[in-house]
Amino acid sequence: MEQTYKIPSENLAGLQAHIEKLNRKVAKLAKKGCEVSPLVLTVDPKAIVEKRSQTMPDGSQRTYEAISFNVTLVGTPVKVDGWQFIATLQHEDGGTIVRAVPGMTTEGELAPFRTVGNVCNHCGFDRKRNDTFVVRKAV
Repeated sequence: MEQTYKIPSENLAGLQAHIEKLNRKVAKLAKKGCEVSPLVLTVDPKAIVEKRSQTMPDGSQRTYEAISFNVTLVGTPVKVDGWQFIATLQHEDGGTIVRAVPGMTTEGELAPFRTVGNVCNHCGFDRKRNDTFVVRKAV
């Protein structure tokens, strides 16, 4: 799976460090028998320079240049025993936030999960959870 993003120049080093950290986790998962490959981050060396303006609290305008880079991230979804991760459900007081893996779901596929609570599919009881992971049989 390949995704391209526009990243502000000041966030580039942090992104690269985060990818390195994720790849260390990927290496551990691979040792445990998971089907997974390292993430590859490619940075387009051509900088994107945009002129932007900002209204200051006193009403004056401030103009500045924002520099960003296009980065491409390539990786494969994690598979464990023939199942693959497709989304995270983040349970909040106001409802459930669904965070899907880009390109892994179809339009509306995760809509039913927006209203689910913390009910355990195994025992049927409400469980206190920060996140719930949605998986499906890998094709």
